[in-house]
Amino acid sequence: MKSFTLKCDQGHEFDLMVKSLDSLQDQQARGLVTCPYCDSTQVTRTLARPTVQGGKGRGKTHGKAPGNSPCPPTTPHGPLPVAAGPTGPSRAEMEQAYKFFSEFRSKVEETHENVGKKFSDQARAMHYGEIEERGIYGEASQDQVQDLIDEGIDIAPLPNLPKTNA
Repeated sequence: MKSFTLKCDQGHEFDLMVKSLDSLQDQQARGLVTCPYCDSTQVTRTLARPTVQGGKGRGKTHGKAPGNSPCPPTTPHGPLPVAAGPTGPSRAEMEQAYKFFSEFRSKVEETHENVGKKFSDQARAMHYGEIEERGIYGEASQDQVQDLIDEGIDIAPLPNLPKTNA
């Protein structure tokens, strides 16, 4: 599964996980991709957030995550749409989501090597068979992330969660 960050014509950003870029484009052409905030079908792909590379089946649990993860109040793309009141998620639901994504990040940090700013180069070298595949995580600029996606390299966002007072 691949995660894409999308933006509607009203400015709402959201994440969507699909099998491939071709699958996303096919679904968009058929009007099946809609903004979860306003139901607009005028949706375009934006640059993805920092990512995680899994090697041979490792780190693939990102396919089980819901499309929208709890994030800090702002993202690299600007303010994050949030909900409150009777239509927003309950406190218990938010705590459950936070726990899930926090455990996901902890698991990645325990089982993958932090390659820092070398992430893009390392992911590319593994993809092209230049170095042995292994689970890695690290940092990448928006341009580097987009280049990796365009090259068909499997990457996934690593949740960047705010600290809680709990």
